[in-house]
Amino acid sequence: MNGLNAGAIAAAIAARIEWAPELTDACGTAPGTPPSLLGIADGKTRYDVTTPGTAHATFNVLSYRRTPDEVLDRFDSLCAEAASNLLREFRHRVSAQHETGLLEMVQLIPVHRYETLLARIDQSERTRFEGVSASIAAGDQPLPEKCRLLTEQAWELSRLAGPAIVTGFRINTLSADEPFRAAGSRQAASGCNRRRQ
Repeated sequence: MNGLNAGAIAAAIAARIEWAPELTDACGTAPGTPPSLLGIADGKTRYDVTTPGTAHATFNVLSYRRTPDEVLDRFDSLCAEAASNLLREFRHRVSAQHETGLLEMVQLIPVHRYETLLARIDQSERTRFEGVSASIAAGDQPLPEKCRLLTEQAWELSRLAGPAIVTGFRINTLSADEPFRAAGSRQAASGCNRRRQ
């Protein structure tokens, strides 16, 4: 959409989150462990030369005193900042090349929480989504892949349009009845997010 590369958006966010002091939470007198990127990939299932429409990144964010809501609020803010800076740089590059046709670029990339997507799923689609969620949760894929699959399903059924950034928490074990914890849960452990174009 509009020439935006979901991989570039994910990379900008990864660069902003890595070692971000805003997400580093000290434990008593001991310094905190800074956040770190665990993995990043586009959503393609095979190699081709098209611009990636989706990308997924997983981060490790350790928190000792902050609630999951506080951590995710900061995380969302940093994602929005990274996307805004990337768009500003793209506009600068396009302007420098005098490519006026490309100046119709997206002005803002919104940040949505996973639970926002769930709340937008029509009741008639809820049963289907719950079945897909249970199937994904029972699968043998790595947890980040389960997060990606669940997010893609929720995104599609939410009927939101991209580009957008979707954030949320994942837990160490994924159960069929609770694929993601709400941000308010104190048992949430780390960030799982995905970019969609």
